[in-house]
Amino acid sequence: MAIFFRGVTSDFQIDENLRSLESMHETTREEDLLQKLLQALGKFNLPLDKLCGVATDGAPATVGKRKGMVALLKEMDARGIRHDTLVFFHCIFHEQSLCAKSVKFNHVVSVDTDCINFIKKRDLNNRIFKQVLKDLNADYDDLLYFCAVRWTSCGNMLGRFHSLLPEIIEFRNLKKCPLTELEDENWLCDVGFMVDVTKHLNDLNVQFKDQINYCTRCFPRSNLSRQC
Repeated sequence: MAIFFRGVTSDFQIDENLRSLESMHETTREEDLLQKLLQALGKFNLPLDKLCGVATDGAPATVGKRKGMVALLKEMDARGIRHDTLVFFHCIFHEQSLCAKSVKFNHVVSVDTDCINFIKKRDLNNRIFKQVLKDLNADYDDLLYFCAVRWTSCGNMLGRFHSLLPEIIEFRNLKKCPLTELEDENWLCDVGFMVDVTKHLNDLNVQFKDQINYCTRCFPRSNLSRQC
């Protein structure tokens, strides 16, 4: 169980870091999660009356209306938790992951992928395309493949494709196989939208990676790997 703490220091600086990794050896019930959270708060001497917000993922054990960890926290008024002002919300990283899966612009990604495969799968086409990029003084010297298992792959692929769009049109015209979508204004608007969205998601993912790197400095690597 990864626990992040976000708060304001005595110097009025916002501090947000991964503070604790709690091992869940047996059950992962609502009571177990709450106990681990309270132990982490006690370990860092954080009083419950200072708690003003909780962010969780969408697991039933955390957000269940009756017995979820959030519901159990709401019943702890006697421990100093301010039930009336305590805010509960969904983890932003989990939300952006769901958003990325829900925004399905297949008509954009499929065309981009087909264009890239047309160029890169044949050595001759790839060499000619690279020469076109060199002759036109393009910003990049090649395209990028899309790999579904890598976080930033789709955004990087779309961004590179969008930047080299004039050169791609020039190459396809040279090969006498023009593509109507590459000159369709509505489709190009969708491409630009997807480039902006995926870049934003990539930035969030990179920030999350930075948080994990911070964790490796706070915890010994052996303990971290064992607890993960």
